[in-house]
Amino acid sequence: HNTTLSASPPMSPPILCDILVLGAGVAGSNAALAAARAFPSSKVYLLEQFNVLHNKGSSHGNSRIIRFAYNDEVYSQWGVRALEKWKQFEQESGMCVYHRTGGLDYGPAQGNVSDVIHVCKTNNLPHDILSPTQIRERFGNFNVPLDEDYIGVYQPDAGVLNATEAVRMILFLAMKAGVTVRDNERIVDIIPVQSNVDKKPLFVLVRTSSGATYITKKLCVCAGAWTKVCLRRAFGINVDLEVLRMSYFHWSVHPQFRDHYRKSPIWIHWSKKEKEQKGANGELLMDKDGLGHYGIPALHFERDDTFFKSGAHFPVTSDRNTDPDNRSFETPEEKVDLTRAFLNKMMHGVEQQTYEEMRQQGQLTTCLYTMTKDDDFIIDTVEGHENVVLFAGGSGHAFKFGVVLGECLAQLLGDPHAENLLGKYPREKFSLKRHCVPEAKM
Repeated sequence: HNTTLSASPPMSPPILCDILVLGAGVAGSNAALAAARAFPSSKVYLLEQFNVLHNKGSSHGNSRIIRFAYNDEVYSQWGVRALEKWKQFEQESGMCVYHRTGGLDYGPAQGNVSDVIHVCKTNNLPHDILSPTQIRERFGNFNVPLDEDYIGVYQPDAGVLNATEAVRMILFLAMKAGVTVRDNERIVDIIPVQSNVDKKPLFVLVRTSSGATYITKKLCVCAGAWTKVCLRRAFGINVDLEVLRMSYFHWSVHPQFRDHYRKSPIWIHWSKKEKEQKGANGELLMDKDGLGHYGIPALHFERDDTFFKSGAHFPVTSDRNTDPDNRSFETPEEKVDLTRAFLNKMMHGVEQQTYEEMRQQGQLTTCLYTMTKDDDFIIDTVEGHENVVLFAGGSGHAFKFGVVLGECLAQLLGDPHAENLLGKYPREKFSLKRHCVPEAKM
């Protein structure tokens, strides 16, 4: 059927391709690379609606955490695999995007950090279990409460991926493998074409804002925050995704503690095992898994090494139900205040800047999370359109897995040599169907 995303420009001669990938963020760029390598004689195109390496989605900025210490065994295993792949691509490209810092997960001993420790043990990951006193002694920037029942787990291989440079690296390798990358190509129409006889998929026609028309045998959708509208209008599917405008902040460090922050591990603070935790005004103080705040050390490529990055992994009311085409790039002051209060309790040496000072000096940044109801990803084909595959619902923790997501999507596209990554886990974990509601709201 024919559905319109926006007013169609004049038609142009069609471009024939074997595989067309929509979205050049970390998932789409890796999918294109994996597809080009899996099918070396195929024509693979990668379209991006903005400039490549833009800052309007979820794959930009100087840092993303990569870690294995998860409270979920699947993502822990994928983290190990992802790091191997990132290192492989570094060697192939001659670029450096991974920086090993080690990682500290900590929180109440009876909280979700206990699940992280369990997964570390189950997956035989090297790790150290630390008391509050040991955390303080080992890392001089932490002020973990001694009068509370806290525990920490340190995993030495965690670190930081330079996000924008990582996507740049994958795009370089993809183009080297024969992928044609075109930016500023906003999708206008997606028209799946099926056989009149048996309803089997034949091809997908895609029109863009430049006037280009693509006819592709297979389509891979990695549209991030734009996935919901894309699936609804092109396939009549209403998928339960919520886009959040999230924020992170660069905090100035007192000179006395700067060396500690330069040597700091990445860190994650977990709360107690509760469904939710709310503040005085009813705002959510942690996500559904208890992951409250996170931090990234003071690195020379982050801002400069007198700042460290920290933010909250939960939304305030004004972050909810964001329209990615009409979003604010301003950071809610209440989010800064919540994070500052946490840091003042848990960390040493944070300079006491006002919101306005931080805003004027460019220390406040936003990005988009596209959330599923349970933080699991969607990696699947579209029912009735087996030549259409997608990744969606990165849920604020997908970047590190971009190289693995590319492998998974190539598997769905029919890579004959792909390891059956998705087949190792229950099919419903990454299923599109369980995130859909029966009728699309047009």
